[in-house]
Amino acid sequence: MKRSIIKISQYFAKHCKYFEFKKIMENMDHEQCTKKIKLEETPVISEGKAQILVRDKRVFYNPVQEFNRDLSVAVLTIFTRDRWNEILQRDRERLKEDDENSTLSQKGITILEALSATGLRSIRYAKEVEGVRQIVANDISATAVDSIRQNVLHNGVDNLVIPHHEDATLLMYQRRRDRFDAVDLDPYGSPSKYLDGAVQCVSDGGILLVTATDMAILAGNFPETCRCKYGALSIKAKCCHEVALRILLYCIMSHAERYGRYIVPLLSVSADFYIRVFVQIFTSSKKCKENSSKIGMLYQCVGCESMIHQPLMIKDCNRYKLPSAPMTDRLCKHCQHAQHVAGPIWLGPLHEHGFVSRLLGNLSSMELGTSKRIEGVLTMIHEELDVPLYYNVDRLMSIVKCHVPSMLLFRSALLNAGYKVSYSHASKLSIKTNAPNDAVWDVVRAWEKEHPIKREKLAENSPAARILDASTSTTDISFTIHPHANPISRQKHLSRFQQNPTVNWGPGARSRTRMNLENNVENSKKIRNQNKNSKKRSDLVEKQLVQQETRSLNMAAPVIVFNNGAKIPKLGLGTWQAGDDPKIVEQAVSYAIDAGYRHFDCAYIYENEKEIGKALREQIAKGVVKREELFITTKLWNTFHKRDEVVPACQTSVESFGLGYIDLYLIHWPLSYTVKSICEIRIMECFGSMDKNAAGIIPIDEKGEPMLGCEDYLETWRGMEECVRLGLTRSIGLSNFNSVQIDRVLSIAQIKPVTNQVECHPNLNQKKLREFCAKRDIVITAYSPFGSPSRPWIRPDEPKAPLDAPEILNIATKYGKTPAQVILRYLVDIGTIPIPKSSSRERIKQNINIFDFQLTPQEITLMDSFDCGGRVVHFKQYKAHKDYPFNLEF
Repeated sequence: MKRSIIKISQYFAKHCKYFEFKKIMENMDHEQCTKKIKLEETPVISEGKAQILVRDKRVFYNPVQEFNRDLSVAVLTIFTRDRWNEILQRDRERLKEDDENSTLSQKGITILEALSATGLRSIRYAKEVEGVRQIVANDISATAVDSIRQNVLHNGVDNLVIPHHEDATLLMYQRRRDRFDAVDLDPYGSPSKYLDGAVQCVSDGGILLVTATDMAILAGNFPETCRCKYGALSIKAKCCHEVALRILLYCIMSHAERYGRYIVPLLSVSADFYIRVFVQIFTSSKKCKENSSKIGMLYQCVGCESMIHQPLMIKDCNRYKLPSAPMTDRLCKHCQHAQHVAGPIWLGPLHEHGFVSRLLGNLSSMELGTSKRIEGVLTMIHEELDVPLYYNVDRLMSIVKCHVPSMLLFRSALLNAGYKVSYSHASKLSIKTNAPNDAVWDVVRAWEKEHPIKREKLAENSPAARILDASTSTTDISFTIHPHANPISRQKHLSRFQQNPTVNWGPGARSRTRMNLENNVENSKKIRNQNKNSKKRSDLVEKQLVQQETRSLNMAAPVIVFNNGAKIPKLGLGTWQAGDDPKIVEQAVSYAIDAGYRHFDCAYIYENEKEIGKALREQIAKGVVKREELFITTKLWNTFHKRDEVVPACQTSVESFGLGYIDLYLIHWPLSYTVKSICEIRIMECFGSMDKNAAGIIPIDEKGEPMLGCEDYLETWRGMEECVRLGLTRSIGLSNFNSVQIDRVLSIAQIKPVTNQVECHPNLNQKKLREFCAKRDIVITAYSPFGSPSRPWIRPDEPKAPLDAPEILNIATKYGKTPAQVILRYLVDIGTIPIPKSSSRERIKQNINIFDFQLTPQEITLMDSFDCGGRVVHFKQYKAHKDYPFNLEF
C-alpha cells in the first residue's frame, strides 16, 4: 500500500499541475483517515483524568513513569499558583480597580511539551492543573501529532492544547521572544541537545522540567560519553545517582549562563532508572556570577571512597577569585590510594525547601494515583541536608571488613558528635552529613573497636589497615541513640523510596513486559516462578493502603509541612476560655474529633490541659483516633523563661495531657515575668493553694503593678531546644514575636522555629509579617481569626469584626457558606493556620467545613481590603517591657 502511494505521488508530481496533485493527495488522505479513525472501537488507557486512545491493543505503557507524570502535575499546580500570586501582586498597584477583573482573567501560564508522543502529559496538565492558558504539544513525528490531535479531541481539551508538528529544537529557538512559562523535556535518553533552546524559550521566572534516562552514562559507566553530552566527567560511586542530578543541573546552568540567565532548582528527584529536575530560570548577570561559586570538581579516593569537592570560583565580598590549587593531594590522606576526579558538578542546593513544603502541604488536595509514593519521597527530600553527595554505610563498613551497624546507631554517632545528618532520597543506605571525612572515619573506627575484626588478615597496604591503624581521632564518638536519629519519614513508615510495579523490575524485565489496557502485567514464566508470593504481598500492601485511606477520611483538614518535615492540619480548635467548666471543654473536644479535627491549640495559662488530655485519651481508648493522628500544641508561659525552668514546665504540660509527648511547644510571649519557680508552684498545686497570682501566672506587686522579668528569650529558646532533644516535644516555635525578635532567635537557633502564632484576621491580615516569615520558612498560625467580636475589653473606637460586612455576605452566598467560613477560608488561602475556638457542636462542624471551596484571587484581594491594622490583643499593660513585641510595625 505504501509503495503504491509513493509511486502515485511521484507520477503526479512529475506530470500534473501542483494544484491537481494537492487535491488528489488530500482526497487520498481523507479516504485513508476515514478508514483508520473509528474512535468508538478504539480502546483507551486511563491515567489521572486523561484517556489515551490506543490503536494497537498491545501497547507499551510504563507504570513507573506515572510517578513522574503525577509529580509533574503536582509541581506545575504549585508553580502556577505561585506564578498567579506573583502576577497579582505585581499588577495590583498598576491596574485600576475597574478593569482589574477583565485583565487578570486573561492571564494564565503557557506550557510547551516539546516531545509529546501521545500527548498524555499535555492532556493531564490541561485537565488537572488550574490556571493554564495554553499548552503546545509538539512532536517531530507526523504520526505522533495525528495521535495527539485525536487524544486532545477525545479528552475535550482542544481549547487549551494545540498539537504542533516541528523539530523541538527549532520550535524552541523560534519562541525565544514569545516565551513559555513552563517547558517540559522528557526525551528517551539524554536531554542535553535540547537544553540550549529550552533555557532561551522559558520566560523570566519560568520553570524547566527535564528528565534524563541515560543513567549508565550519568552514573559513571561511560565518563567520556558523559563529557561529550553534558560537558562533565561522571564517576562510578555509591552516590552516583546524586552525582547524575548534579551533572544535569550543571549542564542546564552552563547553557543558561551563556545568555545571562541563572537557575534555581526547586526539586531534583532520582527515581530508579531516571532523574527528573524542576528548575526556575531567571535573567540576571549578577546572579550568573554567583552561580559560578555553586559549581565545582569532585575528588574521590579509589580505595576508601572519601570525597572532597572544590568550587571553581570563590566569592570574596563582591568579587570572585580562583581557588587555591591543588586542594587535595594526589594520594588520599586516609588510605594513600589514588584519587579520581569528576565534574564539574552543581554544588548548590538540589531543592528549594519552601517550595517542597508547599508541595507537601497541598498534596492531599490533589487526586494523584501515586500520591502515597510522592508523599514519602517529598518528605524525605524535605529532611535532606543541603550538603553535596552522601556516603553508603554498607560500603564504608565493607572497606574495613567489619559488620554493618544499624542506620540508627550510625546516625546517632554523628548527631552525638555535633554534626547534622539525614538520608538521601536517592539511596536507602545513605548518610548525608556535614561531617568531614575524618569524623566519618572516626565513627567507623569507634564501631570497629566495639566489634573488632581480625586485623592480622588485612594486607599491610590495604585501605582497611591504614584507616584502622590511624591513631589520630578528632571526634568523641557515642553510639547512644539520639532523639533525632529516627527521621519523621521513617517514624511514619512512609513509602520513602521509589517502588517498582513488579518484582525484578529493570531494563531486562521492562523489555519483556507489556501492560494491557486494564493495567495488568504480563510476566514471563521465569519471573512468575521466582516470585510466587508477590501477589500475596501486593494484596497485603493494598489492604494496608485501604486502611490508611479509611483513617484519613476521618481527618477533614489537609496539612501543611513544617520546615522540619512535621505535618500540621491547616485548621485547629482553639481552647482559650474553654476551661471554666471541665465538662464543656471535654464535650467540645469530643465534638471536634467527630467533626474531623486533629489539631488542638492549648496553653499552660488556659488551665485546661488536664481536661483536654482526658478527653483525648478517652477518644483514643474508644479507637476513634490514634495518638499519632493528633497534633497537640501548647505554650510556655511567661513565668518560666529561665533556661533551666523550660524543661520542667514542658514536662508539667506533657504530664497534664498524659499523651506521652506534645507535637508543638511555643514560647507564648517574648516578654517574661518575675515569679516563683515551677517546683514551688507544683508544691502549691498539691496543697490546693493555687490562684493565678500565687501560681505566678499573672504576677502583680502590692501596688497592683505587673512584676516584669528580665530573662532574654534567647536563653528561653535554648531551653526549648532541650525539650526537643529530650523527646518531650516534636517541634518548637514562637508566639507573638515580631520580625526583629524572630531574626534574633534564628541567629542562635540550632533547631529552627516552625511557626509564629500571632493575631490574624481580615482587620489585621499581617501581610508584612507573613511575607517575612515565609522567606524564613516559618508558618503563621492565626489566633482570633474572627477578630474576637465578643471580647470583654472591646472599645467603641475599635474596628468591628467584619462578619456582617456586605462584601463577605455576598461571597458567603455565592459558595453557600457562612461569613465565618469565608473568613477561615481566606486565612487558609493566604497561607496561615487558623485556630477558631468554639464549644458549640454546630459551629465546630461549620468551622472545619471549609475545604470544599477556594476563594478566587479577586475575592482574596477584596478580603485584603479590610486590613486596617485593627489589633485586638494589645497587652498594653506591659508596653514598658524591653521585649514588648508590638512597638514595631511587624
